[in-house]
Amino acid sequence: MNESNKSVLLKSLNVISNFPENVHLVNSPTEFLEIHNRNLKMLSELGFERKSDFIQKLINKYPNLSVLELELYISNQKKEKSLLSIVAGGLIDSIINLIKNKGISFTQIKNKLNETKLLNDKMSKIIEDPIFEELYKNNA
Repeated sequence: MNESNKSVLLKSLNVISNFPENVHLVNSPTEFLEIHNRNLKMLSELGFERKSDFIQKLINKYPNLSVLELELYISNQKKEKSLLSIVAGGLIDSIINLIKNKGISFTQIKNKLNETKLLNDKMSKIIEDPIFEELYKNNA
């Protein structure tokens, strides 16, 4: 992987890492997933290039996120209220959100994003300096 691609990957990992604190970094849940999936593809290519099983193991640890989960997270972070929430109340809105997200709560979505952040931070260090791969392997 050339330096230009590494630079793009590091910046993209950083955007996704900072998303839980600043949802305005991406325009939509779809854009978030496009960036995230491109990151995973580039990380996989880097792992193949370096012949690293460890990078692939880390890639496999990334939690799955859906557009609906990200929509709920963004609207919650922006303190947006749906018409249903205003008319029927917060409890009904929460129940409908749970049903829409197949039982996955806001807290679970937040935990997935935090796990993604931690993995991105590890990957960034590994990209910058391959010695971190050995360090993380020894501490695993």
